[in-house]
Amino acid sequence: MFKSFIVFIFISFFGLPVFAQQTRTYFFKEDGSSTTQEFNAKSFILMTKQPDDTVWYIKQYDMDHNLMASGSYMDDKLITPHGYFKYYKTIPEKHYEKFNFSQHKIDTGTVKAKSLLTKEGVFLNGKKSGKWMEYNENGNLKLENIYVNNLLNGTSRTYDNAGNVIGIGDYADNQREGVWRLFRSDGEVFKIITYKNDKIINAKSNNVKPANIKNISVGYDLANYLNHKLDVYDYGNSDDYSVVYHFRITKEGKLTDPEIYKAHALRVDTAIVYALLAAPNFKSAIKNNEPVPQSCSIILEITVNKKRRIRVKYNYYITSVDVTNGIFSLLGIGNDLP
Repeated sequence: MFKSFIVFIFISFFGLPVFAQQTRTYFFKEDGSSTTQEFNAKSFILMTKQPDDTVWYIKQYDMDHNLMASGSYMDDKLITPHGYFKYYKTIPEKHYEKFNFSQHKIDTGTVKAKSLLTKEGVFLNGKKSGKWMEYNENGNLKLENIYVNNLLNGTSRTYDNAGNVIGIGDYADNQREGVWRLFRSDGEVFKIITYKNDKIINAKSNNVKPANIKNISVGYDLANYLNHKLDVYDYGNSDDYSVVYHFRITKEGKLTDPEIYKAHALRVDTAIVYALLAAPNFKSAIKNNEPVPQSCSIILEITVNKKRRIRVKYNYYITSVDVTNGIFSLLGIGNDLP
């Protein structure tokens, strides 16, 4: 009896066929063609197939192993996508320098590369189906479309960076049809366009009041102020470079919390930061008729001339800035900031 039990176990584990997960790896050149030579490849796809499944699941990576796409195919030749797909964009590694004002030193660091989701949706038998969504680099939804049998059908929505709907209308078989509305970020409709067979048959602009939002402004010649303020010191050997000075602007217009992106010369940077902290107040940002704080970065093209004096030749300013990642949204430009 005991021997029979052992034989039964042996047959159960070793006498029957075992269906293992299948895995494959394919390499691709920059133009999308396949290659068997890994050193020529710009990306690769890992494919897996479970024994009881009918589709191949894939993940595509660049050669630094940053995720580019994920999804599934009905065939091992990757011809017919079928299932939920996600597409990604790689933000490369960045190195940064920031002036630590409180400790009077330069801090350095690295922001590692990362993959950001850019688009996602469903394929059915090789054709887009249902809702497809696209995202901006902040991860916020920027576009939403509906597909039927690989054609745009249904309501399309476009969003701004804050998630507000700024455009809405309908598609019929890949063509814009009917009334499309364009919105400001505060929800006011500023334009109505009527389409037929993807052609404009009527367009109307609404007379809406300007949005009650105003960004900071300087109100005086900042370059002239800095040149006058810094003209009394010896700053060493002549040089030319640009630096980004980042501040928090209070609701009173006072510059605070200084940081420096792409610092160059500690002595010069320190002098400029002190001069900016002592500068006359900016005109504060306005929202709903009330002053509000706002971030601002001032970019200066700096020359230390032969007399060893600082001269600001050119400058502009930006708001909504991420100093560490270097993401800028330009709002003003010129020697005399508005």
